[in-house]
Amino acid sequence: MKHATVRVRLTILYGGLFFLAGAILLTVMYLLVKQNLDSRLAQKVQIAVGTKSGVVTKSGVIASEKASSPQPMVQLPNGRTVTVAEAPQAIIDEQADIRNQTLELLLVQGGIALLGVGAVAAGFGWLMAERALRPVHEITATARRVASAGSAQRGLHERIALTGPHDEIKEQLIWAGKVLVAEGQDDFTRGHISFRLPDEPFLFFMKPHSVGLDEITPDNILTIDLDGHVVAGTARRHSEVYIHSEIYKQRADVNCVLHTHPPYAVALSATGRPMRAYSQPGALFQEALGIYTDTINLIRSKEMGAGVAHALGPHRAVLLKNHGAVTVGATIAETVIGAIMLENAAMVQVLAEATGDPAPEFPRADVEKLKNDISRPEQFAINFEYLVRRVKRREGVNDKT
Repeated sequence: MKHATVRVRLTILYGGLFFLAGAILLTVMYLLVKQNLDSRLAQKVQIAVGTKSGVVTKSGVIASEKASSPQPMVQLPNGRTVTVAEAPQAIIDEQADIRNQTLELLLVQGGIALLGVGAVAAGFGWLMAERALRPVHEITATARRVASAGSAQRGLHERIALTGPHDEIKEQLIWAGKVLVAEGQDDFTRGHISFRLPDEPFLFFMKPHSVGLDEITPDNILTIDLDGHVVAGTARRHSEVYIHSEIYKQRADVNCVLHTHPPYAVALSATGRPMRAYSQPGALFQEALGIYTDTINLIRSKEMGAGVAHALGPHRAVLLKNHGAVTVGATIAETVIGAIMLENAAMVQVLAEATGDPAPEFPRADVEKLKNDISRPEQFAINFEYLVRRVKRREGVNDKT
């Protein structure tokens, strides 16, 4: 219903603007033509009034001559025959008729043209409305797929219910930040994590700028739309917000996006080598890890964010060459554990390749079976919950769950 209202409003808006512009143009043309015709009529009247004793020729021009009796008859351009005495007023009447007919014709033809312009403009407005609503349609479709994917991936141990309250999501983001710092994923204040709102999939929660991952609070978490605009919250927004927004646009299955600068992942990205199954975490990312090579700089535009999303493709992570890593998942648990496993896999590979030529990897079928076993949703949830409990113990938080 809201979409229909937007479509009608945009149609009326564009149609009305073009109709108004056409009406102004027609009015200007009418006034100019009227001014020209009035000027010509005034000249004719001046001639007629100033030469009442003249003779009108067949062309309508008055020739001076002495009046004679009986007065001679003259023929006007419209075929009408009048006496010399009647000629001046006849000329005025004839020119006035021509003026009025011309203005009437202009108004009729202009009005028809104006209606045509309005109709075309309304059609254009309808097309623009459809174009403007296209992202909304895509987001709505994404929401349905997200709900379906989320229900399939929630296990008994998953504590983030996609249909749960926003406060619970914020609490999970807070603990996720603390876990990431405890696991060495922090780089001053530069990392950021986000989570798509399950009831409004075109919005997402995100860590703010200028604070560490372990300093996320319910009050400083921002709510941001898919254009990167802050819609709720007063904290400063990360300039790399477009990593998150563009991935959410392109990946219906993704609810959580994490960007960090883990050292071994950065080192592996600098080598240009693909991920190898030199460890069990490596198996999770073998032939499932994108690489973004456009720039080492910060991802500060929609175009750059779209480039990262394209490099990510269908995978669960993408390396930003000489920069960092972006990990995604259906849940916060999957994303955080995925990021930790990616760094572990990169560390093992960098160390293994630094020692010389590693031995051949296990057969592909064996690696794929392991990948399937360790990528189950409940595995991510169990390990994430363990890391949260460990952080709580270190902070002296009493957790009876």
